[in-house]
Amino acid sequence: MSKQRFIGILLVTTGILFIIVGVTVTLLNQNSLKKAQLANPKSGQSDTSQPSSFVVNLPAPGSIVASPLLIRGKVYGLQDKLLVQLTTSDGQVLVDTATFVNRAESEAPGVGLFQTSLVFAKPEANTGILHFKLVSDHDQIIKEDQIPLTFRR
Repeated sequence: MSKQRFIGILLVTTGILFIIVGVTVTLLNQNSLKKAQLANPKSGQSDTSQPSSFVVNLPAPGSIVASPLLIRGKVYGLQDKLLVQLTTSDGQVLVDTATFVNRAESEAPGVGLFQTSLVFAKPEANTGILHFKLVSDHDQIIKEDQIPLTFRR
């Protein structure tokens, strides 16, 4: 057997060993994590003693908007339902809906994303308010917020 072929076989064998060791370590780490979660079921979950909250990323306060109005944000905590209402500045309700939190695409435990699109008729008023209510499973209001908007003319 030539020296080059021997070195080639040695490199391939070493690479395969590194892959096997890496897979084994990954599986052991996953197994350890599962055992730790079974021993302490609250690990990896958000602290429910902390109040739930949310952040609206889109639209920004004071934005000029039109229909359809895209809304995006994050919910921190375990609540999964957010009530959304768009009104004119004089209180006329244009849209009233609920949106639900998507935790599958979240970057961390206890954080969820929400997105909805509101379709509404162009109001006579120039300004409006986007109202948000984060609610519990029993529809109790946990947090409220509002964003002032201007309707596109």
